[in-house]
Amino acid sequence: MFYWLTESKSDPGKDPLAVYYSGGPGCSSIGETFEEMGPFYVNRDGKSLYENVYAWNARANVLYMDSPISVGFSYDSANQSFNFATDEQTAQQNYNGMIDFFKRVGPEYAKRDFYLTGSSYSGVYQPMLAQLIVDGISRGTFPNVNFRGFAIGNGYLDARELNNALVMWSAYHGKVSIRDWERMKEVCYQPGVGRQYDMDSYDFTKFLHTDDYLDYRSDGSECGNMTMKIYEIPDDEGLNNYMYYQECWGYRDGIEMEQTSPLLRSGLTGPNGGDYKASHESMMQFFDQMIAQTRTQLKVLLYNGDVDTVCNYLGDARFAKRIAEKYGMQESERTRWKWRGQTAGWQQRYTGKQMIIDVLTVKGAGHFVPNDRGGASVQIISAFLNQDQPDYNLMEKSELPEGFAFPTSRYYPDRLRIRNQLARECLCEFICTFFFLLLGVGCVLQVKTSKGELGGFLSINLGWGLAVAFSCGMGIWLSGGHINPSVSLTQWFLGRLTLKQALWFSVAQTIGAFAGTACAYLNYIEALNDFDGGQRVAEGDTGSLCFLVTCPASYTSYMTGIFDQIIGTGVLTATMAAMLDKRNGVNKWLHPIFGGLSVMLIGMTFAKNDSYPINPARDLGARAFAAIIYGQAAFTAYNHWWWVPIVGPLIGGFVGGFVYLIFIDIHSSSNREERDRKIAPTDARPKIDGFTLTPLPVHKPFQ
Repeated sequence: MFYWLTESKSDPGKDPLAVYYSGGPGCSSIGETFEEMGPFYVNRDGKSLYENVYAWNARANVLYMDSPISVGFSYDSANQSFNFATDEQTAQQNYNGMIDFFKRVGPEYAKRDFYLTGSSYSGVYQPMLAQLIVDGISRGTFPNVNFRGFAIGNGYLDARELNNALVMWSAYHGKVSIRDWERMKEVCYQPGVGRQYDMDSYDFTKFLHTDDYLDYRSDGSECGNMTMKIYEIPDDEGLNNYMYYQECWGYRDGIEMEQTSPLLRSGLTGPNGGDYKASHESMMQFFDQMIAQTRTQLKVLLYNGDVDTVCNYLGDARFAKRIAEKYGMQESERTRWKWRGQTAGWQQRYTGKQMIIDVLTVKGAGHFVPNDRGGASVQIISAFLNQDQPDYNLMEKSELPEGFAFPTSRYYPDRLRIRNQLARECLCEFICTFFFLLLGVGCVLQVKTSKGELGGFLSINLGWGLAVAFSCGMGIWLSGGHINPSVSLTQWFLGRLTLKQALWFSVAQTIGAFAGTACAYLNYIEALNDFDGGQRVAEGDTGSLCFLVTCPASYTSYMTGIFDQIIGTGVLTATMAAMLDKRNGVNKWLHPIFGGLSVMLIGMTFAKNDSYPINPARDLGARAFAAIIYGQAAFTAYNHWWWVPIVGPLIGGFVGGFVYLIFIDIHSSSNREERDRKIAPTDARPKIDGFTLTPLPVHKPFQ
């Protein structure tokens, strides 16, 4: 069985283990790792990753399992054609996998508290596996006696409860007309089953047929037909079963494209159904067995996004209440729970001697709670895993990432998001460079137009350095916040960017420099009028061109300027090459800080000759705007100096990158070497009755 272990970012040596099983049946947990609660999400380019700040390994070690055999990367080494599974078979495979993990793969976790977690059809997997674990512990055959409970998100716990509740949910969400509702009160009533006209007590599944408790069809009666009309969503409606209020605009466009159909058909080589046999309508019997056998008080968390229609909150809440009533559990008041001060849902607790059941709703979330409400999900799962009596309003000793309680991006149409990854990165470089020039040129204009009253050389250096730090920090997680063609091209030279990226970044940076300079100029236009009497000239006592662009000293020759810029820019790009080298382990948020400090240091050592431009976009973009104000003098002033602060930094960027490559980069251990040290030899992979457990490199906690 294939697994992926992500260590806790808090205290991996002491934090509990959460074993995650996806639903389906037949969905890979690895898919959810990269789409919901794992440490990384996949960018739209399909090739790169970005950090999920709401990953579940905030305070737990999370083990993701592909189950049953033949799902994801799990396979039967003795029979490669294995393609059928049942609930009992899956439970036994999962049980064997857990035994093998604690005995051979991760014996260091054998004395650690551990929990089962998962969602959807994991509402079947988990209770059945939990019952086997409790039974194994009671018989002394299971290697870890510290089983504490399980958490199920939007679980498929009781098919009858979920189906009956969905009728009620749909009626109160506008899907059923008043006329049909009144008619169903008449035709769906069965004497002896519920109370007439009390729809909460009706059993609509009596009018349906099913072979597997997964797919239902009408029995041909009027009630059965009306019920199936509620359940089914025609292809042309575009409704989202998993997130009722989220649109599915254009969801069929890609499928129905002429060129797509052959590709789809060519890939459908396996069976198209019937490869999983659901055996149980309800998980009640497994809860009964757990309660009868457990030696400790188990914790159970049932949480539901409140706009999921696949496994609705009402059906799961009814199931929990039936257990509580059956065993005389104490019922708490229903109260709200909060995420960052806002109501995030509602909670209720049932407390018994052998089991505590917490029932939570997550406001505004659908079937995939970690995807819809990431911050809220990591709060509740961390509280559940780390507290004996979980308080879902807070986390003891927690350091959750800052963020909106309910991300505002969820409420904006997805069409506002730029689809092309390169276009998004270029937009980021544009706005970062805009702020860089706005702040830097603004600082120079303030000092110069005040004739030194509001600062001097050091304040200009400090201003440019802080401008680098703040503007680069804005884009560090999207494009990298280069704001400098020399940096972008050096990253291409070192193999960290494509040439296409580097060139388009340079264009975006130059346009951003133009816009930032224009904004700073317009802000200080009256101060400039006071300085020069409203007569703009490039050179002389009232010349102000050098307020916007870099200019040489009176003695500086072309060769001196070029050499000066090669040195200054080389220092910058070599420094940034080191900062951006992942092997050095420099936290991303430190990159802009070191960049700003580097610019300040260069300004304090290499400014006298030609004002240290060290950035082709900074000078070319600003000079292009200056041409609007000063005309051709923007390019002819100071003996046609304009090309020096462009050519010099471009050469210097490559020199700095080359120096880092030759003297440091090629002498450092490669990423492949580091990876090879961590991966166990193939012949060392553990096995379970012929099944191979294939580990990936363990994700280490963030520093």
